Amino acid sequence: MQNPHSNILLHFALAGCLCLFSCAKEQATAPLPELGTPTNVRATLIADTLIQIEWTDASDIETGYAVERNEKAEGFVEIARTPANVTMYSDTGRFRAESTYVYRVKTFTADRTSGYSDSASIVVSYSLSAPTSLVCTVLSSTSAKVEWRDNCLLERGFTIERNVDDGPFYEIGTVIANHTAFTDNEFSYGPFFSYRVRAFSAANQGKPSLPIDVVRIPEDLFPLTAGHVLRYSGYLIRYPDTKVESSEPGYQADVTVGPVVAINTVYPNPPTDVTGTGTIVTDSTDVPGGGIGGLRMTHFFDYDPATARHRMLMNVGYFFRAFGINRSDSLQYMVLTDPRQGFQQSYTCLANTYAALVGGDLIDVELRYTGKWVSVDTIQTPVGNFKTWELEVVQTVSVGTTPVVVNVVLHFWFAQGVGPVKMIMSGNVEQYGHARVLTAKNF
Repeated sequence: MQNPHSNILLHFALAGCLCLFSCAKEQATAPLPELGTPTNVRATLIADTLIQIEWTDASDIETGYAVERNEKAEGFVEIARTPANVTMYSDTGRFRAESTYVYRVKTFTADRTSGYSDSASIVVSYSLSAPTSLVCTVLSSTSAKVEWRDNCLLERGFTIERNVDDGPFYEIGTVIANHTAFTDNEFSYGPFFSYRVRAFSAANQGKPSLPIDVVRIPEDLFPLTAGHVLRYSGYLIRYPDTKVESSEPGYQADVTVGPVVAINTVYPNPPTDVTGTGTIVTDSTDVPGGGIGGLRMTHFFDYDPATARHRMLMNVGYFFRAFGINRSDSLQYMVLTDPRQGFQQSYTCLANTYAALVGGDLIDVELRYTGKWVSVDTIQTPVGNFKTWELEVVQTVSVGTTPVVVNVVLHFWFAQGVGPVKMIMSGNVEQYGHARVLTAKNF
């Protein structure tokens, strides 16, 4: 017998099932919270090994962010993930100059990701500007110091390069960032050296500076070999710098290198501080024009192999007479050649202070001669063309601390292994100067 209430029960059971089914369906299709896409993505070059990527958080439920990079237009590759709420990533590596790097970011959770952000691109274009204002100072026969101006902001340091005798440049050392000097302790007086400097970073090298040449001064510019004779043509110079035209026709000067002798065999009563041995050099000049006739001078040179210096004994008697200096020691040594001072480096040839009678008063007067190797030239002569090193000697006379006379008194162009192939020697009001060019030699 059928239960009269069974239909009613079945109705409620079916209704309940339909309700449960309906409720379950509504829960399954309810929208999830939005997983926001990052915005305002930007990339900043911090160094050539660091690009910083930043963005704005647009989600409240993210697990984190995925950062992707596209290098050389080869497609995006995920390079990092950051935790939730972290909106910056530092991309480190060796980034090439003048290359473009593109970044994008997306939000992710355990089971889904957002769309990609807009891309942020950056061209790695930092300037490793070449150093400028290079200066090289020869410190000794085995060392030279190179200095420069730093024009960079992002360098890790500087590379110093050297070439020898116009060969290829090669690295000889480095210094850290912001250092602007380097000492080359493998310098020598053998070859010609050039230096240049370039900035470097972790990934790149800048362009090199303009090179600076360090001209080595050979130590055998004035050999003073006994028996050598050098013959010159030329003319006389009337002080301060007027050519004596009548002296040029027939002008001939023979410079003959004699033996090494003791100083007192040449000057029987030399000053007490003029001692030792040296080489006699005789200068015989024939000037037939203008009725001038023959001129003969004897010079005394000494050479110190430890310093490679040549000194010459000079008579400063005219200076004593001009300034009323009452002294008898007018023979004084003056350094003539000092090759180890280096190119464009000044050195003291002679410097003394004397009590002088000026205007009835005794005052201090300084006589100073300063030498400098000023150029490397090719000099054409009847004997041939010579590569020469030009020496300039300047005379300065100071009363107290005020210079009152400044004159270039000597210009010698020395050829290696030969001696002077060209000379300009100024005179004074008591004697002529000479201008000469080599015309013959016996070696």
